[in-house]
Formats: sequence, C-alpha cells, structure tokens
Amino acid sequence: MGQPNILIFMTDQEQAQVSFPGHPCKTPNADRLAKDGVLFRDCYTVTAHCCPSRASFMSGLYPSRHGIFNNVNTHTAINRDLNDGVVMFSEGLKNAGYNLAFSGKWHVSNSESPCDRGWEELHVGARGERDPGHPKMDRFRPLEDAEGPRGRGQVMRPGWGNIQVYGTSKQTYEEMNDHKIVHSAIDKLPELVNDDAPWCLFVGPNGPHDPFIVPEKYATMYDPDEVALPANFADRMEDKPRIYQRHRKQLWDQFGEDEYRESIAHYWGYCTMMDDLFGEMLDALDESGAAENTLVLRMSDHGEYAGAHGLYCKGGPAFREG
Repeated sequence: MGQPNILIFMTDQEQAQVSFPGHPCKTPNADRLAKDGVLFRDCYTVTAHCCPSRASFMSGLYPSRHGIFNNVNTHTAINRDLNDGVVMFSEGLKNAGYNLAFSGKWHVSNSESPCDRGWEELHVGARGERDPGHPKMDRFRPLEDAEGPRGRGQVMRPGWGNIQVYGTSKQTYEEMNDHKIVHSAIDKLPELVNDDAPWCLFVGPNGPHDPFIVPEKYATMYDPDEVALPANFADRMEDKPRIYQRHRKQLWDQFGEDEYRESIAHYWGYCTMMDDLFGEMLDALDESGAAENTLVLRMSDHGEYAGAHGLYCKGGPAFREG
C-alpha cells in the first residue's frame, strides 16, 4: 500500500473531556474514531496557548526551543517569529515525496505562512502577516456598546470593554467559516487521493474557541438547567497564585450561576458542531477509498476551562481541565 496518508483534524480550545465516554457532550464521530483506534486520555499540551502549542506540534520542540511563547499577532507578542533553524515536520514530509494541503488556522508565526513550510494553502486563517506594524486581530476589538452596562453572556474585561462570551449566531451551519475550512479540505481530497504520491491534509477549524457563538441548532442543543457545574466550581483558589484568583474575581465572577450553565451549554454545542464537521471529513475520507491507508489524528491545540474553578478560556492557570 505504500507510505500511509495522514489526515490531521485539529480544533482550537477543545476540552479533552468532552470526547471521553460518559460526558454529556455528544461527539459521536470522535467516539467512532476512538472505537476503531486509540483514545489518549493522559496527554497534555506543552502550554495552554494557541501559538506556542501549534509551534510545538509543527516542530516537535518545546517553546524554549522554538521561541514562540504567546500570541504572535498582537502587540503583546514576546516573539513574533520562530527561532532560526527551527524545522517543521511538513518539511520532512515534503522531502519524502508527500503532497501537503493546509486548510484552517495557522497561528504559528507572524512572518511565515503554511506555504513557507511546504503546504499548499486552501482556506487559511491567522496566517503570517509579513507586517512589522503589530497587526491587531479583529476578535480582540471591544463591542461598540462597551461603555454601557454588561449584557447577558458578557463580561467587562478591563481595557477592552464588554466581551460577549456566548450567544446565538445569525449564521447557519453552512455559513460558518469553519464549514468553509472543512469543505475546502473535502474538495481537495479527491485530487490528493488520485495522485500517486502519499499525502498529508491538515484541517484546522477555529472552534470551539471563545466566544461560544453558534447557530441556533447548537446554541439550544443542551438545556442549561440540566448542566451540572464543575465539581471544583466552589474553589476560590485562596491557596493558589494570585493570578488565578484575579482571573476569577475580575472577570468570571461577573457571571451568575445561570450564566455559567448557559455558557457551558453553548460550549458543548460548539464542540458538537466541531464533531459534526469532523464526521463530514471522515465520511469524505471513506468515500474516497483511501481510509484504509490513512492515519487520522483528531486533537486540539489546548483545552478550555468551561467553568472549572470558575474560570474560562486558558492561559495563566494550569489545571487539568485546561
């Protein structure tokens, strides 16, 4: 059969537990893959932050070696680019005769894009800006009504105004950008399969990264009244570093318990949407006839607290939930 093909499906900020047996979140396609493969329950990201984690995945190096420590596309970047001499696995595959295609979130370097490391670019986001002027990403802009009182599902973030954490999108499933990302990969698959060379296809949707704003089907999929708060929700973290306490007290204590439950329900809906997209990718792989000779990797760059310890997102704290 020759060299195996490789399909990589990497979500963003997906808590590992949502795909574990018995979790309330529905992920039938991840379950399908785990049933036929291996489910890793004790793997940890090198750091709970998009850019350094992705750089480590691509290079096999710790952040101390590849040089990326935080978001490369904002003014807070410690380093915008990888250290000199860092090599990525894609370059090795390219040299070995693989065809490479990349669809989705890059977020590894501010000056480089997937094409600089051997990939054919399909529908790529968070790619290198090649701009020394410290570009600011749109998702960090405060809402226009930032000076007003916070609304439901919002937190007042110091310096940024009101940030909407969860809600219902006006877009349909098919209109979401992640749908475009996955279907760009699906459209490319027949071309890859019909070539004699082995291939590696990277598919990287943006979900379920905050904000948890999803089509109505997913926003209403889980009943907030049936969402149990995490077992450690009452932890005030008095025995932990002050930064942990500050994250909770400054931001997330603005939520009432009903908003915690609503936000978790929206997050689970977002994770199920990612699983539906993954299912479409698996179906396309089966239909292509290449599944038997394809290694499928399903992962996320890091996790999400989703209310554990009263926290959200990722970053400073380093609990297992992340």
